[in-house]
Amino acid sequence: GGEEGKGDKAAPAALVPRLGDLGTGRLDAFGYAGALSDFTGEVGRVAVEKATRRDAVMVRHCLRAIFACYSLLTSLPLSGKGNAKKIDAVKNNLRKLEAIEYDLAVRFNQKGPSMSSLNNADDGGGEDGSRED
Repeated sequence: GGEEGKGDKAAPAALVPRLGDLGTGRLDAFGYAGALSDFTGEVGRVAVEKATRRDAVMVRHCLRAIFACYSLLTSLPLSGKGNAKKIDAVKNNLRKLEAIEYDLAVRFNQKGPSMSSLNNADDGGGEDGSRED
């Protein structure tokens, strides 16, 4: 980690710390879910800004980060209405970013990732987000 370009090869799960990784005991599941939910909102705002510049590669990285958060949250033993709202917020952020990624692909004839490629370390995209098939 920390090297330029290494983040491109990281597995999506490595993009987000797990609840047990925090180790302080000061953050409960509700706080953790809330922090990840807020984070995905911020990542979504970055993606919108990058989309206005037609930066499909960064939009794809943002989409992968939000997908990783959603996958992590849905795998945790969270219960209660408050946590469900946080998970729904992340799901909505994921859907919005999927729409942005799709719109970029359609408008600028760039192929976007499939949902399965969000889990793969290498999505096959080039520097400009395009693919040679």
